[in-house]
Amino acid sequence: MEENHLFNPGQHGFRNGRSCLSQLIAHFDHVTKLLENNQNVDVVYLDFSKAFDKVDFLVTMRKLHNVGISGKLGQWIYSFLTNREQAVIVNGITGNLSEVKSGVPQGSVLGP
Repeated sequence: MEENHLFNPGQHGFRNGRSCLSQLIAHFDHVTKLLENNQNVDVVYLDFSKAFDKVDFLVTMRKLHNVGISGKLGQWIYSFLTNREQAVIVNGITGNLSEVKSGVPQGSVLGP
């Protein structure tokens, strides 16, 4: 994705050589330049809690198809994301399995 320039230049998370700190520095630099030019600055900070748990499979597949990822690789990614189940374990007791309807498996090659 880096080689094909598919990332937004403002994205710092989950990219080599970038971090939350590099994003903060870039943002601070941008705001400072605006203020030095006597421009107004309004800022809204958002925290998308559990963002990777809410990834829509079909939207993801459509976006991958739009950048040329389809065929067997697209099918593999779709099968990796869909038809998953999960259960909660409390005090050693496993609850009922339930279908995972969205999200990217965390700790996987496709997730955080």
